[in-house]
Amino acid sequence: MALPTPEEQVALNLERLRTEAGLTYEGLAQRLMGMGIRIHPSAIQKTEKSGRKATIKEMLAYARVFKIPVEKLWGGYAPSEEVTAAKRDLAAAETILKISKQVRHEYELIVESVCEQAVRYDVVRQELEGVVVQAALRLVLEERFSKDDKRSELSIVGSEQAADLLGELEGEIPIDVETALDCLERYREKVPEVERQRASAARKEEMLARAEALASPMAEQGRIESGE
Repeated sequence: MALPTPEEQVALNLERLRTEAGLTYEGLAQRLMGMGIRIHPSAIQKTEKSGRKATIKEMLAYARVFKIPVEKLWGGYAPSEEVTAAKRDLAAAETILKISKQVRHEYELIVESVCEQAVRYDVVRQELEGVVVQAALRLVLEERFSKDDKRSELSIVGSEQAADLLGELEGEIPIDVETALDCLERYREKVPEVERQRASAARKEEMLARAEALASPMAEQGRIESGE
């Protein structure tokens, strides 16, 4: 079987491209008209069906309309190349998605572990809260400075207020801060508000008791030194 001539190849590819694009002869002629190529729809039909040779300008315009290299019009247009590339990209995307899900799962397990430690040990929770509060102080003031905001004082009470302030920032939150926020969010899900308030009150009482315990020997020493 003889290979198609260049004109026949152009005709085959032009018809295929036009059909795939959902264009009629009139629609394609209008597209070409928008590019400065005046051509009657019947001329396009003759190029496809009757062996009419397309001019160089017409072929350049066809290539622009269909967004392909012009040489593919007469060089054996093979959509399989694009299909192969698309399949390759799809496979790569699936692999990346699979890896990202695995990584996210590992991340969630680690966050859960840190959260459990925060529930058991106040020092872990305090460390997380310290990261969030300090970041909020620094980043909010930096953003204000960049906007010539004259408010140079900022008082933050608790990590929840700090989290709200961080959520209002326009820039990206550092990874370590975002991780601490995730751990604290999981912590709050595990520990109800009432229980957290009770724990907070207990911590305050413990701190007061320690302060009183430290103050008593000092007061006694003061009385001895004063001769009371």
